[in-house]
This record gives sequence, structure tokens and C-alpha cells, in this order.
Amino acid sequence: VQQCMSGGLWDAGAGITVGGKHIANWLIGQVRNELQTEEKMLEYAREIGANEKDVLEAFRLVPAMSPEKFSQIAQFLYTLSNQLSVTAYQNVHQARVIKQMKSSKEALQASEAKYQHIVEHIPQKIFIKDLDGYYLSCNKSFAEDFGLSPEDIIGQDDYKIFSKEEAEGYREEDKSIISKGNSQEFELKRITDDVEKWFRKTKVPISQGKIITGILGIYEDITKRKLAENEIKESERKLRDTLDATPFPVAVVDLKDDKIFYWSKSALKLFGHIGQTAAEWYQMAYPDPEYQAEVIERWKPFLEEASQSGKPVNTGEYRITCKDGSEKICQIYATFLPDNLIVTFNDITEQKLLENELKEYHENLEALVKDRTTELEAKNKEMETFTYSVSHDLKAPLRGIDGYSRLLEEEYGEKLDEEGLLFLKNVRQSTIQMNQLIEDLLLYSRLERRDIQPVTMDLQSMIDNLISQRAH
Repeated sequence: VQQCMSGGLWDAGAGITVGGKHIANWLIGQVRNELQTEEKMLEYAREIGANEKDVLEAFRLVPAMSPEKFSQIAQFLYTLSNQLSVTAYQNVHQARVIKQMKSSKEALQASEAKYQHIVEHIPQKIFIKDLDGYYLSCNKSFAEDFGLSPEDIIGQDDYKIFSKEEAEGYREEDKSIISKGNSQEFELKRITDDVEKWFRKTKVPISQGKIITGILGIYEDITKRKLAENEIKESERKLRDTLDATPFPVAVVDLKDDKIFYWSKSALKLFGHIGQTAAEWYQMAYPDPEYQAEVIERWKPFLEEASQSGKPVNTGEYRITCKDGSEKICQIYATFLPDNLIVTFNDITEQKLLENELKEYHENLEALVKDRTTELEAKNKEMETFTYSVSHDLKAPLRGIDGYSRLLEEEYGEKLDEEGLLFLKNVRQSTIQMNQLIEDLLLYSRLERRDIQPVTMDLQSMIDNLISQRAH
């Protein structure tokens, strides 16, 4: 409250705040007291050049009161303005809160509707239980598995829905989850209408702060996955049986960690030991460090080839040390599959022994043939010498027989009768044949030094000639 500096009237003002923030001013005025007279106002009008009549009429409209009373009225109006400010702020704030609550409620309702829609349409089966095992809610999918509706299940416990044995098992699961305070997973099998189904059940504790208030359960139908797993297991079993039945040892290596997760039975039978990792197998199969390093280096390019081609690659022959200290010579084949390496061993130990024996036999045979050839050549030389000597020795008496028979025919042919001449003719013919045989014998002895010259033979003429000779 203060006096106007110009006219001398009294004014009052108050600041208006909302929520502690100044937003406006409230001005009150003006009033006059007994000290302000019409003469002073006329004097003031003349000072400022205002119309004296208008100023006087306005002065007469200003209420007159004491400064104390005006101060009380100003204080009351100030209090009233503050109260109105607070009330207005509270009303605005309350309107905002109500609006926010309405928006939150609508958002919550929308979220609940969305959640309920999701819960009712997801393939998983969902339920919520309280700490005593009573169902507080469940989706339609869960209830339909038992031929019920959610309304039939809510408010019931497991003993009303399942057999006593199943219900007691589920109750023990719930107690374990409540006591431990962590989620757990289970697999269970159900047979409905002679149809086998598998489920994966997850139970999660529901908490408010640190206090567990219930259990959330989620069932997922894993029948297709189980059937696929069983098919894979059956396929793996058949594959293992097939590999175990083959005479060729087989190892399968996991390329992620170099672990050998499969050895065929024939491998243990052949080698007597098997390794669980590639490094362990190298130590067993190739105990000599130098040979082991050589094997590893030989393997590298073949593995690269097998990896790029995707086809079996023959990596060569290797000496593998068995448990009893003996060695097996094997051809090793490498085949790459996704994440796996298949190694096949072909035992060629006996084959290599036979090859060595055959090689040794061939070497001995060559020496034997050489010795026999030398011996034969010597014998042929001896036979040639002998044949030549025999032929030379036989020709001398043969020439005598031929000469004397020819003289006998010439000198005494006329004295011989027909039969005597025939005998003499046969003697002469026989000496000719004998001479031909000796010449043939000499020719035969020289065959070793002559090239073979094929000629055409008239076998029929030869046969007729022989028959003719024998007839005489």
C-alpha cells in the first residue's frame, strides 16, 4: 500500500503466483482520506493542465477511507488473490492429473486388451497360479487341451483337473520354484486319444518386489521337434550301425573343436586304441615326432582340396602304430561335411606285404632266368659242338657205304637179279636219307645263331612222302 506520488491518492498492489511462479500483478486503487481536499485536487489539475471540472468530478467518485482501513481491505484482497491462485493451480493440476489418469487408464485398457489378444492367440499354453496352487487365469489354448474352458479351470487346483499322481508332481514343481525363486523347465509326454504329444513346460515365479506371489506357466507343443529329433536319432543309429558293419574304420571329427565324437567299431578292432581328439590320435597313431610332423604337413593340402571340392580325397598311404606296437599301412580318405570331417581308413597292410613279396619274387626270378639262360647257352654250345662232331664222324662211314654201293652197282649190276638190284637201290636211297638227316642235324645245331625265317610248308606232300618211304 502506498500513496500516489502525483495526486496524493492511495494505491495498493499484489503479485499473483501459481505453483510458486509469478505470473501477474493485482492492482487495487485508488482511495482518498481526509487529507485530500477538492482545493488540492483543483490545484493539481492546474499543475498538469487538466480540466478542473473533470478532475473534480472524478475526485468526488473516489471513495474516502482511512489508511488503516484501506490497508486492511488490501490485505484481505491480497489473501483472497493468493487463495484464488492456489485454488486455480490446484484445479488446473487436478485436471491434468485426471486427464493423465484417464489416458493411463485407456492405455492400460488397450494394453490389457492387446495382452489378452496375444495370450489367446499365441500357440503357447499359458496359466497363472497363486501360491496355494489355484489357477488365477489361463488362456483358451491351455484349457482346450483338457476339453475345458478357461472358466472351468480358474479357481480350481491341479487335483481337480489331473490325476492324483500328476497333480502331486505338479505341486512339487511349484513348491521347488517358490522355494528357490528361479524359473525351471520340464518336458512331459501326454497321450490323448491314442495320440502321443510332447510339451516343454516353463514355470516362472511371479514377484512383487522381493515377495513371490504366484507362478506363471507356459506350455509349448514340441511334438514336431521331438518327432524330428527321434527321426534324426534313428537315422544316426542306422548310420552308426552301417558304419560299424563296414570293414573300413571310420572317424568323424567336429571341426569346431577338433573332437572326434565317433569311431566305428572296426577302428578299435584294427588299431586297438582310438583318440578323443585329433591331437590325441596323432600321439597314438604317429608316436615318432618326425613322422608325426611329416603326416601333418602331408595332410594340409589334401584337407584344403577336400574342403573346396566337397568330395572324398585320397590323402595317401600312412603307417599307423597300433596299441600292441605293430604297424598298419592304411590309405586315408578325407571327406568334408558341414562342421564335420569324415576320415576313412583302408587297411592295405596285407596288400603291401604281397606287393613286396611279389617284387622280391620278380627280382629272384630275373636272376634265376639269367642263370638259366647262361646255363642253356652253355648247353646249347656243347650240343652244337657234340652235334658237329657226331655229324662229322657219321659222314665218313656213310660216304664209304655210298661209294661202295655205287661201285657195286656199276661193276656188278648186270650180275644181280631184280631183287638184288632192289636191295642195292634201297641201300643207296637210305644213304641219301641218312646224309640229309646229318645235314638237318647240323642245321638244327646252328638255329641258336640264326634268325627265324617263316616258310610255307605243304604238309600233305610231306605226309605222302613219309608214307611212301615207309612202304619200301
